[in-house]
Amino acid sequence: MGAETEEDPYFQSYVQNFLLSAQEIVQTLEQDILALEAAPGDTGRVHAVFRAFHTLKGGARGAKWEELADFAHRIETLLSRLRDGELQISADLVALLLRGVDMLPLFLAAAQGGAAPDPAEIAAILAELEPFIRVDQTTEQRETREAIRSIRNSLGDDLPLFVQQPDGEWVGDCYRGFDIIQLAAGAAGLQVLADYATQVADLLIPIENGSREITVALAPVLEEVLAVLELLVDTVTPPTPACNQRINRALAALRSYPDPLPAEPPAPEPQLGARPLGEILLEQQLVSEQDLLEGLNKQRFLGDILVQDGKLSEANRDHALSIQAQQLEQSIRDAAVTIRVDVTKLNRLLNLVGALGHFHGNLDQALANMEQLLEQLSMAGNSTSIKNVGHALVANHTALLEIAHQGELLTRTLQAHAVTLRMIPIGGLLHSFQRLIRDAARQTGKLVRLEIRGAETEVDKNIVEKLSDPFKHLLRNAIDHGIEKPEQRQAEGKPPFGTLLLHAFHQGGQVCIDIQDDGHGIELPRVLEKARQKGWVKADETLSEAAVLALLFRPGLSTANEVTELSGRGVGLDVVQQEIAALHGTIRIRQQLGQGTRFRIQLPLTLAIVDGVIVRVGQQSFIVPTLSILESFRADPILWQTTEGELAEDRLPWRGELLPLLHLGRLLGIEHAREPQGTATILVVSEAGRSAGLLVDETLEQKQLLIKNLEEHFYPVPGIMGASVLDDGRVILILDMAWLLRQAG
Repeated sequence: MGAETEEDPYFQSYVQNFLLSAQEIVQTLEQDILALEAAPGDTGRVHAVFRAFHTLKGGARGAKWEELADFAHRIETLLSRLRDGELQISADLVALLLRGVDMLPLFLAAAQGGAAPDPAEIAAILAELEPFIRVDQTTEQRETREAIRSIRNSLGDDLPLFVQQPDGEWVGDCYRGFDIIQLAAGAAGLQVLADYATQVADLLIPIENGSREITVALAPVLEEVLAVLELLVDTVTPPTPACNQRINRALAALRSYPDPLPAEPPAPEPQLGARPLGEILLEQQLVSEQDLLEGLNKQRFLGDILVQDGKLSEANRDHALSIQAQQLEQSIRDAAVTIRVDVTKLNRLLNLVGALGHFHGNLDQALANMEQLLEQLSMAGNSTSIKNVGHALVANHTALLEIAHQGELLTRTLQAHAVTLRMIPIGGLLHSFQRLIRDAARQTGKLVRLEIRGAETEVDKNIVEKLSDPFKHLLRNAIDHGIEKPEQRQAEGKPPFGTLLLHAFHQGGQVCIDIQDDGHGIELPRVLEKARQKGWVKADETLSEAAVLALLFRPGLSTANEVTELSGRGVGLDVVQQEIAALHGTIRIRQQLGQGTRFRIQLPLTLAIVDGVIVRVGQQSFIVPTLSILESFRADPILWQTTEGELAEDRLPWRGELLPLLHLGRLLGIEHAREPQGTATILVVSEAGRSAGLLVDETLEQKQLLIKNLEEHFYPVPGIMGASVLDDGRVILILDMAWLLRQAG
């Protein structure tokens, strides 16, 4: 599926705008459907879901994405019956609607050149929709046809008035009439009639809103459109090829208005080979559409055929399918290359740009004054003149300093505000997990409710996009491991519903996100026993609670009694920690047995700016991100305990434990790095569960700098997160503390 190539820039703009709207609609649809399951009597929510699919259908028709339009129309027909009270919300219906929503991003990706959705899956969903859509059509179709004929006659009666005085009011009536017709025909199962009315209504929108001029030339076009409508109202059997040709001709005339169509449509290109068997069977009325969909659903995939023929192993087939799924998911992510920005932010940016222009005007004036004064100085003939010019130069220099100060403030403000343009509320991500929690709770037989706080908290869009996978694992863990089953919770005096809290907030220039449950908590002795079985902890060794909790981030550790689809394989928290560390963040655990567990994730507000401390080692300077620094102090080497044969050969007593000391100069292989003589500067750094003292020659200053990606011009450098440019133009490297601590360990 894909939009046809169009030269018209207006069409391209329409497609792009529809794509943005469609992506927003898909994001909210799932939440609306889940809310509808919780409150079946919420008619407002039913109307919202119906309007969403109606908008998708109409927009897809306009973008010429017919597969998406047809799919959305079928679901819209079901929702029309739900809205009219002919259907009731049920778990099966909600599950079916959610499956339909899952297909929408695939349609959008395919429309942009990505992999097409699985036809068998589409056919399966449509087949399951059919019982909900099908009604006693004999009486309803007859009544619907009478109602449609009444609308058509009303429009036809007013057509002569439109010819005398063309105006938008009658076109608006015509649009609303066809919009009503498509809903009525769809609900009655008159699919051809509904599709025709839908296309006419969509083509009337730009005429009604004034995008196309309304002239008397529109009258014969609409007359033919109404004539075809009357023809379809009276048609009981599927349209003949001649009828289909007239339908296409009328729609083409409306689409091309005000340009006239050629006298005859171009001859269709000859088709090579026979038409699909299903098309012939439907035309000859040898099978029903339902029979055809069921037959398509039984078709086998290529991978299954190759496995059955012994030419491909199941493992290799599954591996190839996983690659295909990853590519499809990536294509969907790559499609979202734009971001909606709050108009207040844009207005403030325009104000800052205006202030920048004012700053340049002041600077130009001060420089012109300086040039004039220097010229006067060169022509001064006596000491009095020289003195007067000197005073003026001093005053002008003071003005230049003030302008420079204003420029610095303006630059910082502009830089900080530019970063906010990339910030989006995290609520969209947090609400998107409602479906995951619902499915996981049903799968485990538990009752779980989601509570969200701080949905308005803003985070860099790039960070939000990369948090989905680690959050999914933490939420599944909370449901599978943490929250108890209803009967167990009631026996412990808890409510049967477990609560999952997602809480986002800003703290100290960072964003913190808590994932907290009120479940059983973590059995520390069980974790310690598992670690001893794997040989990570000696039998007589005792560990603090923090050290035991840190074991959960080791690869291969699982406390589950059995492997389920959700957990138990010992793969997960280590990957979560790596993904959070890749975002320059940290994750920590707090728990209380019988009360629940909290995972706190701390992240920078943006990946575009780093807040760091500039340190010097030898003749070189580096930036250590402040997010990695716990504290800094100076210590005398006499307190160190030295061990031989390790990279971190020195240790320092710190808060009840021996802290490994890393000589940054040795670690990076820097020549002429000063060995500590007397007290030394130590930064206590922590990343991914590892802590160490970082020895540097001195700390210079703390700054906030823009991060430049090295990969754009060079290649990835281990231990270096990126680079930045100082005020004096020098390039400074930003240290990747997680990598350095892993190397030291």
